Amino acid sequence: MRRKLHPESNKKGEQTTMKQTTYTPQNTPKPHIEKGFYTATLLSVEPRQKEGEFGRQWTMTFEIAGQANADGTPVWIRYQAYAEYKDPKSPTGYKTAITPKSKMAKAFTSLGWTFSPNLDTDQFVGRQCEVLVNDYQYEFAHEDGRIETLTASGIEQLNPPKKT
Repeated sequence: MRRKLHPESNKKGEQTTMKQTTYTPQNTPKPHIEKGFYTATLLSVEPRQKEGEFGRQWTMTFEIAGQANADGTPVWIRYQAYAEYKDPKSPTGYKTAITPKSKMAKAFTSLGWTFSPNLDTDQFVGRQCEVLVNDYQYEFAHEDGRIETLTASGIEQLNPPKKT
């Protein structure tokens, strides 16, 4: 499922934030695959619904090549990074978090971006990179109220695709 981003504007007509147009339910367990390096395709880039401790984050959704969930659907793993940090001195209340050494810049560089002041995330949807997948523990709340600790897979590192 590809999500489209629509810029919101402030009163002066300047683009300030991105608004998500679809919602993915969070009531399903997160995917778990074997640790290792995989080829991944970027499916979408969207703002995270909940603001992070230090500012606004973007969520990048990747499809992991050659992997499937138990029901046969492709494995999608999300990767989050800050796009804007809180800045009370700024007129908008935020400043960019996309700097040459930032987590976001490294992610898009692995997809072929050369750092510049402008980043059009839509042009990277469909591109591939190599990801290092690792495990982490999280608490999953079942509909009947039970809470269970599960193991899920997360993207630890993104690298440019290997040349063949």
